[in-house]
Amino acid sequence: MVQCKKCGKCCRQYYLNYSPEMIREKLEKITDPVFKLEVEFILAMSVLVGKVDASPQIWEYKCKYIGDDNLCMMEEVKPPICKDFPYIGIHNNVGLAEGCVYWELRKQKEAVDEVSNQDQQKEYKEESKCRKA
Repeated sequence: MVQCKKCGKCCRQYYLNYSPEMIREKLEKITDPVFKLEVEFILAMSVLVGKVDASPQIWEYKCKYIGDDNLCMMEEVKPPICKDFPYIGIHNNVGLAEGCVYWELRKQKEAVDEVSNQDQQKEYKEESKCRKA
């Protein structure tokens, strides 16, 4: 089982596919009040570091509530996305900081998925050849 190293990288460096302006625009369309409150909280606690040069649609953020000890200064009230972060970061397209143990785990998962996809494509091609013969 993977254990968090409490390095703080997940809070000091994370990536989203939305700029703050884009998040505000999407907020206006959210009808679920609980989800809307969570997104507003995330927007309020996130500090934009900048746009990632290599991609036109990725922005880097950091949390303003990460302490020098790498612990959350708002532990009692942090939103579910923060509480669930390693899971959500591994299984969704949330940018994890390189070097984070969960970043490593996601890279391993992606490698396994890639091999699995290649195997499926190979099987499909072989089945297609058999049908044509």
